[in-house]
Amino acid sequence: MKHGCAGPRTMAPSRHGSAGCGAPVSVRRVGLAGGLLMAATFGMVRYAHGLTLPGVRAEFALSDGALGLVGAGTFGGFLLALLVSTPLAARLGPRAPTTVGGVCATVGCTAVALAPGTTVLAIGALVAGSAAG
Repeated sequence: MKHGCAGPRTMAPSRHGSAGCGAPVSVRRVGLAGGLLMAATFGMVRYAHGLTLPGVRAEFALSDGALGLVGAGTFGGFLLALLVSTPLAARLGPRAPTTVGGVCATVGCTAVALAPGTTVLAIGALVAGSAAG
């Protein structure tokens, strides 16, 4: 166990919790970061997809069904991330899901923006959609 921690990794109920072993976690800072990340991931990553459909359709010559599958991929990524985020927070502390979500948003949006084809677009949408979970 690191830093002399004798117990399991849990958050303390006080204003400054603990991510288990290690530096104290400011609940307000984690809450603010998580709230801002949720605003960005839900607003920009998941829901902006609908606003970009005309451009995506023209760029990749996709049918309505293919566009729907890409949109469903963002929701599928979100659902998968929901299953992973709670155990991740329990094991590594509350910062972990926030950090992973930010990385997923960045990587997924970059993949969508630079997608040379439909496959990269769909994978990027799935990764970006997982950021909100």
